[in-house]
Amino acid sequence: MRDTLILWDLPAPNEFGSPLEAVEAQISADAGANWSPLPDIPASGLQQIFLEQQPFGDWIIRLTVRDTAGLTDLNPVETPFRVEDNSPPSSVTNVRVTFD
Repeated sequence: MRDTLILWDLPAPNEFGSPLEAVEAQISADAGANWSPLPDIPASGLQQIFLEQQPFGDWIIRLTVRDTAGLTDLNPVETPFRVEDNSPPSSVTNVRVTFD
């Protein structure tokens, strides 16, 4: 497992639209077949998610912008990423010594 930080930039609000309220975040471990919600990130805060001790494997993060009127963007961004195991390899096993 590894700590993982995901960052992004917010779009400019629509000129005549409502102010941006938050980014809705979801994560998938099975290529997008199932999604688990993460806490919303307020538009006024840091645009990042810190995933503590994220398990190794392939993941997809989905980010959707929501405005104060409750409207969400029509094209949520889905970004795949891999949490790789960066630990050293294990030791050899089953060492045998034979004589001729």
